[in-house]
Amino acid sequence: MVTTEVGTGRSAQMAGRRSVPPILLWAGFGVLMCSLFAYTYIHWGLSSDARPNTYGSETIPTLYAVAVRVSEVVFTSAFVLCNYYFIYRPWRREGELSKEGLLIFSCGTMWWLDLGFNYTSYYAQLNTYFVNLGNPSAHIPGWIAPNQGRAPEALFAWAVAYASWFMVVPILIGTFVLRRMAGRFPRMSRFEQFLMIYGFFIVFDFVLENLMVRLHLYTLGGAVRELSFFAGTVEQFPIYQSLTVGLLWAGLSMLWFHRDDHGNTVIERGVHNLTIKGRPVGRKTKKLLSFLALAGFVNAAMIVCIEIPVNAIQLHADPIPSDMPPYLMAGLCGPDMAIACPAEGLPIATVDAPTNRTISSEELAKFTAPVP
Repeated sequence: MVTTEVGTGRSAQMAGRRSVPPILLWAGFGVLMCSLFAYTYIHWGLSSDARPNTYGSETIPTLYAVAVRVSEVVFTSAFVLCNYYFIYRPWRREGELSKEGLLIFSCGTMWWLDLGFNYTSYYAQLNTYFVNLGNPSAHIPGWIAPNQGRAPEALFAWAVAYASWFMVVPILIGTFVLRRMAGRFPRMSRFEQFLMIYGFFIVFDFVLENLMVRLHLYTLGGAVRELSFFAGTVEQFPIYQSLTVGLLWAGLSMLWFHRDDHGNTVIERGVHNLTIKGRPVGRKTKKLLSFLALAGFVNAAMIVCIEIPVNAIQLHADPIPSDMPPYLMAGLCGPDMAIACPAEGLPIATVDAPTNRTISSEELAKFTAPVP
């Protein structure tokens, strides 16, 4: 029997009642998420999709080619530095994994969801000039959108992103900002803290991702134009991108900031006094449970904050801008392919459909014309 020690007062009156600590519930969910992570990558690794997609990369202008290579160096360096400062150094000094190290490992399990917002339709694609081996996310069970297994997933940019610059670093930045706000406004409620850090991250993401889109590191070409800045252009940017990513960062920052005296988050509640058959659980087991609980939570947060809302919005996606360069199209859809890119009057393409062309090329051209 797994239990936690029961305190005094009202808790003492419930001593006879059996309860499951939150950490065990979240750790159980973490096992499910890690299992799906492993299944997705094994299925991808054994498939024909696990090969480079260089479609159109020979046409990329020098500026954008340099931007891609520089980003790979910068993002991989950020990954190395995060692992050095938060995993290697604490391990050498204390002989065990730090809390930030647990955060890195747990956030690393989010990679399988990276291109999950293309689950139902074409939304975002990375530049084929990135070093890539296709798209592991397209091997998530039940995937709908066709040809996405060949989408380029940047191995030295986004594969390392969740365990470093795109997830761990924003969480630590958010924690720092929250700490400063709490010191300056000590009577601020948690809801007010959340609103402030959410607003901060909306702006933060808008600036960061707009820069990356303008450097053609990737495109959000399948976005809904009415909800986008610079609509109908290669650099269009939907406001719901920053709203969803900002929500994820803000929520995880709040989780990490509000930890107890032992450094545990609310989802790890009960791990400090956890026992099995009356015997205290060892430190290594506690670390494992904390990792699984955090992995479960961050993956759930990713699904709820980004994947579900973006895929729901993308059911109403507008046509991809007609001047989208081939290195951002990746050869996944287009006028010379059986699968036409999303457009009004076309059904949502699926992996099992040989084609989604139900209207003539002339009619389709009207919907994919550039915005004046």
